[in-house]
Amino acid sequence: MPGPSSDDDRFYQVRATRALLAAVSELAQRSGCLLSELEGEPMAEVYRLAETTYGPDLPEFWQIWKAWQEPPDLSTLGEL
Repeated sequence: MPGPSSDDDRFYQVRATRALLAAVSELAQRSGCLLSELEGEPMAEVYRLAETTYGPDLPEFWQIWKAWQEPPDLSTLGEL
């Protein structure tokens, strides 16, 4: 089974879930860029644009996206 490709962490409209497409579409509109300009961009860059655009009013979608990108806290597992 092949591992993840380098494109897995990039935004592509044709592969985006409805929620991601809606969030990125809204972000493009709010930031003044075209959705097509974000095509193929690394999701980390799209997230940084969201942080810059929304500031402290970052929508829940982007808050959850960021949380999923952070490594899990394994200290709660104790010693194995």
